[in-house]
Amino acid sequence: MMIMRQKSANPDKTFTVSKSTHAISLIEIPTNALYYNENEIHEYRCHLWDRYIKRDVHLIVKNDPYSIEPHSDVIDRVKDIVSISSHLKFPLLSKGCSRFFTTNALDFVHGHCLRFQDFSFSVLNYNRSVHIPICLECGVLPDSPFHKLFECTVYDDNVTMLRSQTMELHSWGVNFYLKLLFSEDKKVKNSFNSLVKHICAQSDFDDNFLCIDSIE
Repeated sequence: MMIMRQKSANPDKTFTVSKSTHAISLIEIPTNALYYNENEIHEYRCHLWDRYIKRDVHLIVKNDPYSIEPHSDVIDRVKDIVSISSHLKFPLLSKGCSRFFTTNALDFVHGHCLRFQDFSFSVLNYNRSVHIPICLECGVLPDSPFHKLFECTVYDDNVTMLRSQTMELHSWGVNFYLKLLFSEDKKVKNSFNSLVKHICAQSDFDDNFLCIDSIE
C-alpha cells in the first residue's frame, strides 16, 4: 500500500481516503489519535468479554432438573443483560467484606458447597438411594442455592422481608445469579448480601470451619 503525505487547504481534516484501493493520503494526524487512553482500553476489554459471554452463554446457564417450567427463553434473557462494565461498576462484594462472608456469598452464587444437597447429591453421590436431594432443613423441596434463598420456610420474618426486596432475582429461577451479577441495582445486591447473612446465621450447616480464626 502506498501512503502519500501532502498539504491540505483544510487543516481540520485529519485524513482522506482516495478512490484507489492502493493509496491513502494522510494529511495531519493529531497526537491524541496515536494511542488509546485508559478508558478506551477498558471499554474495549469489556466489549470483548461481553461478546465472549454472549457467544458461549449456554455454558453458564443452568438447568433445573426438578422444575417443570420451560427454560427456552433463558439464553436470550441472559444475552440482553450481559454487561461486564456494569458488573465492575456495581460489584457484588465490596473490598471491606470479610473473608468469611465472601466465602458464604460466593457459595450461594456458584452453588458448589456442601450446604446444598443438590451439590452433594450430584457431585459426591453420598446417598444413591435418594432420588431427589430434599432440603434437610424444611424437608419439603429439592435443595439448591435458589431454594435456600427464596423457598425454604424455616427462616424468620427478616428473611421474608429481604426476599421481597430481591423478587427480580426470583423470576430467574436457578439462574438468579446471572441477573444478580450483571444488575446495576445496588440495592438488590445489598439485599442479597443481607439475605445470605441471615440465612447462614439461621442455618443448621456448620460454618465454623470456614473461619480462619477457628483453625488451630
